Amino acid sequence: MGEPTIERRSEVGLGPEYVKQSLDILETYFRDKRDSLMLSYGDSNNVQIKPDGSLLTPRDSEVEEELKQLLKLLNPDIGFAGEETPKEGSIETYWVIDPIDSTRSFIEGRPFCTNMAALIHKGKVMSAVVFEFAAEPAHMFTATADGAMMDGQPLIVDPQAVDQSVWIDSKDVTRRNTLYEAAVKNGLIRSELPPPNGYRLTQLAQGNLGVQVYTNADAGQYDLVPGLFIAQQAGVTVRNIGKDSWDPNNREVIAYTSQEAAQAVEPSLLTN
Repeated sequence: MGEPTIERRSEVGLGPEYVKQSLDILETYFRDKRDSLMLSYGDSNNVQIKPDGSLLTPRDSEVEEELKQLLKLLNPDIGFAGEETPKEGSIETYWVIDPIDSTRSFIEGRPFCTNMAALIHKGKVMSAVVFEFAAEPAHMFTATADGAMMDGQPLIVDPQAVDQSVWIDSKDVTRRNTLYEAAVKNGLIRSELPPPNGYRLTQLAQGNLGVQVYTNADAGQYDLVPGLFIAQQAGVTVRNIGKDSWDPNNREVIAYTSQEAAQAVEPSLLTN
């Protein structure tokens, strides 16, 4: 793929029409960009190590910059918070973008890398997209207030078919192990899903993961919000630990389909 085709559109407000137009733009861009990205799939050349220890390739920066310019054309007043660039523009209404979630998977040629984006307005998630571009077939997940979609079809998790596994994400290894021990003791199974957030959260939305926990995790909004919103709109309960609701600015999160599964792990979260 060469330079993206950018059609200048008239300025729109933050209503349903903007949500629809922006999702259409993101879906089209990600699908069109796939062939180009796959030319670099499994290529470990030109990889930089960022100060936080994560990896960066020229393709991460390229995707983020192209998305920034596309979304500015649609509405220049909406802010932008990408993984690779400082937050700019509105602090009330903004996009969070992870151009390539799991750059390590990307350069190692493992199909767990995704493109991710979400729109946040006044602390509420308005829309999200996660594209599993390296998978065969590639799957497109989207969500709005109307629900979640997978490849253009409604995505609704079946509580009766949910896997009873748990994934706990925390940079405190001792606490994480303690929480896993409590969860397993209470009947859950430690998940063997791969670690990338975008891929794992779409698995949660499909019922292939019972409980996802983030507590003191090494993750930003761009890592969590797109996939969590898709899971929520597919019927997964997403809330902050010890709370009744989910604030996307709060990264202490528990997501689950079964209340019984949540009860197997949350008491330990509140006491350990």
